[in-house]
Amino acid sequence: MVWSLKGSDAISGMAVLVGLGVLMAGACLPAAADELFALEQDYFMDLPVALTATRLQQPLIEAPASVTVIDRQWLERSQARSLAEVLRMVPGFLVGGENGNRPIITYHGLGEQFVRQLQVLVDGRSIYTPTNGGAQWGSLGLSPDDIERIEIIRGPNSAAYGSNSFFAIVNILTRHPAETQGRQLVTRLGSQGVRDLWIRHGGTTPRAAYRLTYHHQEDDGFRGKQDQRRLDAVDTRLDWTLLPGVTLTSHLGATQGQKGSDGAASRMNPPRTFERQTEYVHLELHNSRDPDATYRLQYYYQHNDLTDEYIALDLQGNPFDTNRNSRSRRHDLEAESHLKISRATRMVWGVGARLDSSESPYFSTAWIGCTIGFTGYLPIWSGRPTLAGC
Repeated sequence: MVWSLKGSDAISGMAVLVGLGVLMAGACLPAAADELFALEQDYFMDLPVALTATRLQQPLIEAPASVTVIDRQWLERSQARSLAEVLRMVPGFLVGGENGNRPIITYHGLGEQFVRQLQVLVDGRSIYTPTNGGAQWGSLGLSPDDIERIEIIRGPNSAAYGSNSFFAIVNILTRHPAETQGRQLVTRLGSQGVRDLWIRHGGTTPRAAYRLTYHHQEDDGFRGKQDQRRLDAVDTRLDWTLLPGVTLTSHLGATQGQKGSDGAASRMNPPRTFERQTEYVHLELHNSRDPDATYRLQYYYQHNDLTDEYIALDLQGNPFDTNRNSRSRRHDLEAESHLKISRATRMVWGVGARLDSSESPYFSTAWIGCTIGFTGYLPIWSGRPTLAGC
């Protein structure tokens, strides 16, 4: 239908159109104002904070580093199957694959099969493997649903986290057991043999909260490659209140994985399947009875075992046994203190000791390395004074 107006009718019709436009603009004005101007509740929202940059909690905009924070809401919406899928979205990070289905994560493209300059922490525990270096992302055994937030420092911070943090730091913070109560079962089925199962149970006592998690991941890898993967992981966390303001947090976990290796299609490196086992114990003691002077004592032990035995052929075609098994052990002890010097100045100091050892008959018949290291740090941060009662 087409309308046409002439003469005085046209003037009247124009007035009607103008009136309708004014009414529509008035109706849209509140919505536009809500988007252009801050509302009252915006001033009471929690500011994003960073914990990793200086080992002190501070506003994200005042952190002296380039920080990316992946919060719980982002993790839930991503539906990621592994941490490698999550870190693809971090600026500067490069996620690839070696031998098909084995993830390799590096920063700014500087890396190799085992990235030694990238520090990866899980609740303060480094998952660095002393034998060949780097983090074993494929056998981490950590479900994204158990993660509260991930902080990524995009740049070096060796002064506070050691020499392995030359490229970047990935600090993974898991959820408190009090936030994961009840029973939950999640399963995922997909193409290429994807079969995932995740079972969690959480509970509380008058003085403690705990969580038990079992995680199974399995897939057939890429078509035409022998890169299938199977991983079983068990993890427990217990937060126990010893005294008012004094808590003990314990983490116990074990993973067992099998991974297919397509090799280089050569006689010296034939296709095969190897196994990797990891166990760890992580204890943390927190003393926050005095808000202006808090203390933390941490100890963890972890070991990694690799079983990789196969038959190779020499240049003449003669078979010979190859043993690339390896074992590594790590003991780490760290003490840390947070002090509030004034309303605008806080200080954190700490000291740590670490014992690393590894063994592999492929490189040597005895323990090939035993290192003892001591580290210390003393960051001081001055910010805006906080208002009374805030």
